[in-house]
Amino acid sequence: MTYYLGLTGGIASGKSTVSDLFRHKNIPVIDADEVAHALMEPGAANWQKIVAKFGPQFLNADQTINRQKLAQLVFSDQNALSKLNHLSHPTIKTSLLNKMQEYAIQNARVVVVDIPLLYEGKFDTHLDDVLLVYVDNKTQLERLMARDAITVKEAKRKIAAQMPLAKKRNYWPII
Repeated sequence: MTYYLGLTGGIASGKSTVSDLFRHKNIPVIDADEVAHALMEPGAANWQKIVAKFGPQFLNADQTINRQKLAQLVFSDQNALSKLNHLSHPTIKTSLLNKMQEYAIQNARVVVVDIPLLYEGKFDTHLDDVLLVYVDNKTQLERLMARDAITVKEAKRKIAAQMPLAKKRNYWPII
């Protein structure tokens, strides 16, 4: 039987570093962000939904989604973020569940499922346990600004668009 460990945290909290540690130990990692990006490729399910909902002005010349332009919209407009999540999350969830089933068929002992919005999407019910990557607010803000080369205001807006890490800690039993 496959053991599914959910990995979550906030933006710039260190999830990617932890995922890389699992990969280094040859533990399979399903990355929800990678799944989401694949579903936004031209012609893919979420690409079609995004173009239909937000319009062709969010496409680059090569017909890929202009993710930076879309991010600017959704991180400044809570209603737009809700619309994007509502149309994209069901497809992402189905794809994640399919990938988990593939590993079960391969008899993988442990699979890490890296999902930034794990609790927001109520995905924890599909997992055996959850590991929360937590950093304090100051560290998160500094890391995000450095990583994305953005201002304090932009970083705070991105962080505010997600469930606060302190609130995610309430879901996770501290041992």
